Formats: sequence, C-alpha cells, structure tokens
Amino acid sequence: MSGDSVPNHPERMSDDAGCPAVEAHGLSVKYQGEGRLALENVDFGLARGKAIAIMGHTGAGKSTFLKCLNGLIPNFQRAEITGSLSVFGLCPSEHGVAELAGKVGIVFQEFENQLFCTNVEQEVAFGPENLGVDPDEIRRRVTECLEVVGLSGFEDREPASLSGGEKQRLAIASVLAMHPDLLLLDETTTDLDPEGRAAVYRVVSQLRILGATVVMIEHEVESLVDFDGIALMQHGRLGSSLSPGQLCGQPDVLSRSGIRPHQVAEACQALGTDELMLGVDDAYKTISHSFVPNHARYEELLKAEREDVMRRRLPLIEVQSLSHSYEKGRFAVQDISLSIGRGDFVALVGRNGSGKTTFVKHLNALLKPTAGKVLLRGKNVSRMRISEVARDVGFVFQNPDNQVFCETIEQEVRFGPENLGYSEKQIERLVTSAIETVDLAAKKSSDPFCLTKGERQRTAIASTLACDPEILILDEPTTGLDYFQERKVMSMLSSLNSQGKTVIFITHSLHLVPEYARRVIAFVKGGIVYDGPVRAFFEPQNRELLAQAGLVPPKIVELSHRFGMTALSVSEFVSLFDKSG
Repeated sequence: MSGDSVPNHPERMSDDAGCPAVEAHGLSVKYQGEGRLALENVDFGLARGKAIAIMGHTGAGKSTFLKCLNGLIPNFQRAEITGSLSVFGLCPSEHGVAELAGKVGIVFQEFENQLFCTNVEQEVAFGPENLGVDPDEIRRRVTECLEVVGLSGFEDREPASLSGGEKQRLAIASVLAMHPDLLLLDETTTDLDPEGRAAVYRVVSQLRILGATVVMIEHEVESLVDFDGIALMQHGRLGSSLSPGQLCGQPDVLSRSGIRPHQVAEACQALGTDELMLGVDDAYKTISHSFVPNHARYEELLKAEREDVMRRRLPLIEVQSLSHSYEKGRFAVQDISLSIGRGDFVALVGRNGSGKTTFVKHLNALLKPTAGKVLLRGKNVSRMRISEVARDVGFVFQNPDNQVFCETIEQEVRFGPENLGYSEKQIERLVTSAIETVDLAAKKSSDPFCLTKGERQRTAIASTLACDPEILILDEPTTGLDYFQERKVMSMLSSLNSQGKTVIFITHSLHLVPEYARRVIAFVKGGIVYDGPVRAFFEPQNRELLAQAGLVPPKIVELSHRFGMTALSVSEFVSLFDKSG
C-alpha cells in the first residue's frame, strides 16, 4: 500500500459550510427485540477537517454509532432512535443513505460485504458512477485510488481472487473514489499488513489537510498518535475526547476498556519511571536515567531458548517442493519445503497476498498442489479422505462467515464432532468446553449471524476446537477482537500448545508473534525468506529482512534494541532491568 499520494479531494463549499461535521445530543439507540440500549445519551461534536478515533470493547456500540451517521440506522437496520443527530446540518434518519452517499463514505468492518462487482476497476468506479461523476474524472479517480491502496495493476482481477487484506484495500479504494466529506472507517486495518496499516494512516492525515473529516473505529492505539482526539466507548456510552498523548499515557485505563496499551508507556509505568513516554528515543533516555539492563539475566534467557531449540520434535507435517498456481503463470506459493513438528507453535507472517493462506490451505487438503506434496504423518494429504484429515487438522478461516452456517452457536459447535462420529458423552464435553473457552456460553442459543464479527470469529474457533484436532491452523484468529478477547484466544492457544497441540497461526498483529509463538515463517512473494526462532527473527541484524516482508517490529522490541537486547514482550523487557545506584 503506497500511501504516497491521496485522491485530489478539494473541500466542497456549500450552504452547510458553517455547520459542524457531526453533532449529537442525547442520542440513544435500541434495536428491536433487544433489552438494553445499544447507544445511551451520546453527546458528540466534531468539527470539519478533524480526525477522531472511537475505541472500546467489542459490543460497546461503536459500529452502531457509525451506522447512525450515514443513515443505515434506522433506514436499513431498524431501531428506535431518540435524541438528535446531524451530519453537515442534515438529519441522517430523515434524508437516508442515498442522499448522504455523496457526503458520507463508510468502510465496513465486514468489508467483503461491500464488494460485488466483477473486477477491481468496476468496483472502484461504481460509487462515482452512481453519483453522476464525469467518465474522464471517474477513470482518473480509479487510477489514483488504486495507486493509493497499492492495487495498481489489479484492475482486471476478480475481487473474489484477492487475499483478505487485498479485499480490504479494495473496499477502502471504492469509498475514497467517491470523495466523501466525512469518511467513516470501521476497523478498516484489521486484515492489513503493518506496512499497509501505516499507509492508511498516512492517507487519513493527508485527507484531513484537504478538508475531509474522519471518524475511525480502531483497537490499536499506537497508530493513533497523530489524531485530533480519541474517545472511549463503554456499554453504549461515549466518553469525552482526549488527546492521543493523554490517553496513551494511561495504560490502565486502556486495558480496562478492552484496548491494548501503548507498549512504551506500559513499560515505563511498570518500571516506575517518573514520566510515561510514548517515543522510543524519549523512553530510552528516561529509563537509562534510573535503570540498568541486566545482561547476565538476558544471557540466561537466551541459553534456555537455545536448549529448547535443540530438542527434536517428531515431524507431523512435511512439505516437499510445494507450489500452487491459481492461474497459468501466477504462482501464489512456489517451491516450499519445510517440516512442522509435534508441539510446534508457529506464526506465519508477511505482506497481504504473499502466499500465507494459500500455503496453509494445503495442510488440510482445501487446496491441492500444482507441484510437490504435503505429508501428514507420512501420508499424502491429497489422497486422504476429508474426514480423515479433519480429525487431525482443524482450520479456522480468516473470514468466519465462510465457516459459520448453523442456526445457533451450539448447533454450529456440535456439527463437527457429530459428523466425526464422537459419542454423545464426548460431544457434550467437547462442545461445552469449546463454548466456554471462547466465552460464548451465555449466547449459545443465539443465531451467529445476529452477532458481531468478533463473536462470529469466536464461534468459528469454538467449532474447530470441538473436533479436538491435534493440529490447529488459524488464519488471523484475532481479527475483530478487542484486547480482552485477543488475549483470551491467544492464551487459550498457548495452553493448548502446552498440552501438546501443534498450533499454526497467520497474523498481521505482529505484537502477538514475540509474545506467543516460538517459530516464525516469513513469506515474500510466495516464497519463504525466514524460518526459525522468534527472538532471532526480531534481532537488529534482521531489520532489512523484516522490511522486505513488509513488517514493522513492535515498539517494545525497538526500545529493547537500544539497550543491546531483544525483548519479546513488555513483561520480559521489565524483568531485564534493575534500579541503578
């Protein structure tokens, strides 16, 4: 994702130019059939040309608020609304989605739901065409917006053939092409690689300069340091907007709100420094003033890891010269050979479209190799029955909607073990355990498609866990989850791994890799550029390799490098320091 330029978006001058972009007073929303309010007495004001982020736990009401701003609620999604809301002086519930489309653009959390054209070019052109934009201008916008999101050259590709991250980029481009005055982004960086995520924020910054207003829902606070404000939402109530510096300097507040704290500020707080810094340079100076790194303790840590690496793990999966091509001449993965041992905990990382998902789909026979083969305990996976593979290899898709289909969560989770022939006693035990593990026991009778994306993601994880496979493959398992749920899912995977399960997960949330994985496999253009221990992957000498794979190391890793170490988490970083003097 280039992010080097943005669409030419001159500020519109109209009769409503003196109005604030958004103004809400006592706004409350209650969905039909729900006992509690989704939004409760929200007071909110946003001036033109400003960018504000709304953060909070899953189900707090963030997406509901955005859908009110463009009229989707109550015009399409029925709900009772009280209080007042205006967008550029217009009441969204009275004017509707179509009338606001030229002013308000939204990229949904479920971004795949807004892609429906037969190729990428038509997808980006669709919005401005329906706004009556001149054909020459449409062509210019298409070229410009595809360049902005890093999809130049993809014009003739079918959206269905793109990776999850590439689809998310396309959804962003299709909205940017309409030149909205108010841009609404509902967790629009969840499936993007770190490089692409950074580019989105550069685009947002430049759009503000051109007069656009931005409201963004986000779970990652470290990306928001340049925003005008951040407001926390809890249980339908929206708090006052704080500056990013004010909020990032309160790790405890963020954690209680379901948001991962800023790593550098969290480290300063845990050490007990006089000030909580956000920048690596400032934190280095502050910590150096009162603390000294304990290099002997660090060497003991490295010694224990070397001994663990030396332990031989019996190979469960062997990949031999694997290649796969979706169309003639375009290889998604090419000539990959590796083995995955019993009890491995492996993170697969790399840019969007680098081949990660294509690779793992060969491990359970969802795809058959164009060349090479995959062996599971010595047997060719391509020649095994699906039921035979399913007993050993569980797979959680990147998009839970490709996996969930039953009428209730409980039915969904029961489906796998029932079809694998487990006894009723085993099924009851496995289903109860799986649903409790993902914290959905209270909603087990609910329709999955009436839940949030994060809840559907947890449902998909539970349905896989209930089959009790020895190997778990998860494609972006924390997408759409807040900090509480993210840690719960990853802690669950860590616990299963300690019990002997082999875990393989794809992620663009790079902070998860050093905290949980023991092995990293990095992909670039369908090939592997690194396969080895986690700490070695993040060491300073691999900076160019990470950049090649479109990856940015976590802030705590960068900070630890200043002290001649490579710390893998905030808690580990803090444990390696002693008070000076």
